[in-house]
Amino acid sequence: MDDINKYSIGVVSETCKVPIKTLRYYDKIGLVKPRFRDENTNYRYYAKEQMITIYIIKKLRILGLSLKEVQEIYAVNNVAHLENNIIKKLKNISSEIRELQTKYEDGEYLLKRIQNGQSILSHKKDRGSGCLEVRIETIEEKHVIAIRKVMRKYHSEEVHIGIWVELIELLRKEKCIMKGPISATFYPNRLLGQFLVEDCDLELSVEVEKCENSPEYKICPKFEAATAYYVGPYSNIMQAHIDMIKWINENNYKIVGPTTEENIISPIDVENEDEHVTKIIMPIQKNLGS
Repeated sequence: MDDINKYSIGVVSETCKVPIKTLRYYDKIGLVKPRFRDENTNYRYYAKEQMITIYIIKKLRILGLSLKEVQEIYAVNNVAHLENNIIKKLKNISSEIRELQTKYEDGEYLLKRIQNGQSILSHKKDRGSGCLEVRIETIEEKHVIAIRKVMRKYHSEEVHIGIWVELIELLRKEKCIMKGPISATFYPNRLLGQFLVEDCDLELSVEVEKCENSPEYKICPKFEAATAYYVGPYSNIMQAHIDMIKWINENNYKIVGPTTEENIISPIDVENEDEHVTKIIMPIQKNLGS
C-alpha cells in the first residue's frame, strides 16, 4: 500500500481528536491495532478505514458505551447488534436523566425551604427574641406520604431519627418528589400530651406530588388554623404551644384537631439549635358557645 494511505499515531490522534494514550490502550487491548509496520524504523501505521473505526468508537464512547460493549459490537460486526446496544444505552440515559431531574427538584426545594427559613430567622431577629406572632391561616389541601406510629415514652425534644429516615427512604422507594417540609402531627390523649413523656400517637408526613399507588399516600383536606413560627431549640418549644393555646382562647377560638409542627429548618438540616425554625399549626374554629 502507498504511504499516502498510512497514518502515524500522531496524525490519527490529531485527525480524530483522540489522545495518543487512548490509541495506545486500544492497541494494547486489541480493539484497534495499527495495520502496518515499517521494517526499517519499526514504526507502525494505521490504515484509512481504521481512522473511521476509531472515530466510530469515539462516538460510541461519548454515548456512554463501555469498551467491553464496544468490543462486543465489533466482534459481532452486525448493524442489528449495534442498534440494540444503542437502544439499550438510550434507555439507560433516559433513566439517568429522570434521576438527575428528581435530584435537581429535591435540591431546588431544599434551597427554597432553607431560604424561607433564613427569611423567618431575619424577621425574628428584627422583632427581637421571645415574640411569638400568631395568625389565622387557611391550610390548603395537601397530598402527602405519611407514617403513623405510637412512640413509647415519647420525648418531644429528641430527634427520632429512625422514623425520619424511614419516611425519607419511603419517598425514594416510591419515587415521590417532596413539595413541603417534613411535618409531625401529634394525636395525644390530652392537650400537650406529647410533652409529658408518655406514649404518643405520632404521624410523620411530607407533601408530595400525587403518589396514589403508595399505601402511605393520603389527601389532607384544607382547614382553618392558628399558626406561628418558633425559632430555637426544640427543648423550649412547649412554651410556644402554651402561648398559642392562650392566644386561641383569648380570641374566642377553640382547637378542633391535632397539632402539627412543620420543620422548616430542622435538626437534620443544621446542628445549630438557634437556627431551627418550626411552624406550629393548630386547627381551630370560632367558639360559637361564648
